[in-house]
Amino acid sequence: MKKVFIGIDISKDTLDVCFIESLSENKLFEFRVQNKKSGIKNILERVSKLCYSLSDAWFCFEHTGTYGYLLAYLLDQKDLCYSVVPGVEIKRSIGLARGSNDKVDAYRIALYACRNHKKLVQTKFPSETILKIKSYLACRNHLVKISTQLKNSLHSYKLASKVINNQVVITEITRQLDSVKSSIRNLESELTKLFQMDESVYKNYKLINSVVGVGPIIAAHMIVCTANFQSFPDARKFNCYAGIAPFSKNSGTSIHTKSKVNNMANKQIKKLLSNGANSAVQNDPELRTYYIRKLNEGKHHNSIMNAVCCKLVARMFAVVSRQTEFVSLYSHSLNKQAC
Repeated sequence: MKKVFIGIDISKDTLDVCFIESLSENKLFEFRVQNKKSGIKNILERVSKLCYSLSDAWFCFEHTGTYGYLLAYLLDQKDLCYSVVPGVEIKRSIGLARGSNDKVDAYRIALYACRNHKKLVQTKFPSETILKIKSYLACRNHLVKISTQLKNSLHSYKLASKVINNQVVITEITRQLDSVKSSIRNLESELTKLFQMDESVYKNYKLINSVVGVGPIIAAHMIVCTANFQSFPDARKFNCYAGIAPFSKNSGTSIHTKSKVNNMANKQIKKLLSNGANSAVQNDPELRTYYIRKLNEGKHHNSIMNAVCCKLVARMFAVVSRQTEFVSLYSHSLNKQAC
């Protein structure tokens, strides 16, 4: 067990820090530094001032996107133990609480780490390739949203052009739409080049692309979400993260509900997997047969498609685990029967 737990509340410009002694849970230090290298260096120096080795400290902070990259990178460079924890997990662990500010949040994060040290998992900083892929995908998603907005606007102005002359506006929006589409294509081309720069990433990318229903964008998001299939031990854990794992709710003799998915999920990857499931049902004979059979049994369409999503995830994890491309046993058995 570590001797000191350090909770850090991250914002764009500052880091609020709280030190807690592990055995007594006493607050040792509480201060604020700038969110830059000198500020992070100050935090590490404070640990030494307490007569602790850096190896005796465990750092904990919430997911804050790019604001926490520098902190995580420097801690990883020094091979120090740290955990990046979802904010909702910390919030629900503290029980009933009223009010908050950066100083209080840092204390709560440190207290969470101290009291839950046995289940803390050390976070590993993603590779440079994974971070670049994540940035490219975020930019692409932004451009796709802009493209959708422009398409909707163009449709609206074309309808209005039946009454008024909107040709100038239509021409301008069409020009912008063509530019955005060109940017998306260029970004996707650069994304493909980026995958090829990392052999291990590219190999897994090609393997999961062999699964029917999984395209380049789904494969890219899976690589990022799983840190190249290193951050999740199996498909079931990932299904829970993606919000496609059903959970039951039973209590006593009166509460018995059907199993259903939880609202806490990565909505983006869930949406992509749903698109992949629709494609797989149309193009994979095995999954199409499964869909029809379940539909005839009276299952709801959404329930069946959710199960297909789970099957896709299981297949992706399987091909990465075996390091072999996906082979449909259904098609294989049909070929043997034909022979």
